[in-house]
Amino acid sequence: MGLVIQFQRRAIEKVFARTHITITKETEFRLNGHGLTFLGTSTGVGTCSDIHGINIAVLGQGSGIRPAHPLTSPIDCLGLVLLRNLLPEEYEDQKKSGWYVGQSMLMIEGLKIKEERSPNNSINLKLSGRKSSYVHLV
Repeated sequence: MGLVIQFQRRAIEKVFARTHITITKETEFRLNGHGLTFLGTSTGVGTCSDIHGINIAVLGQGSGIRPAHPLTSPIDCLGLVLLRNLLPEEYEDQKKSGWYVGQSMLMIEGLKIKEERSPNNSINLKLSGRKSSYVHLV
């Protein structure tokens, strides 16, 4: 299991922007007017991480996406990323690279806070412009 976590964590560390945020179960995230789901945190531990001791929030978008472990108490994070499937043109770029052999891949994109927390506990985000794909082994 360590290899799966390691690939994802290294992609996360490549794209995240340092932003301190405390997330509660009431916190809502929005990107371009669309809601994002808090999927969990990537924690920097062991050999899976080059940056230790930093929680990075992982968000997802789409119907049917649910967190593996719903948040029950506030958590401090030092960054936010979006986990998503590759777009068709991104798959084409992978094929051109010569390394793609049909494996399942996911994309991690860095997120930044666009507007601070509103009175209704919603946070508007924007893409940072940094992204990294990795082979999804599970």
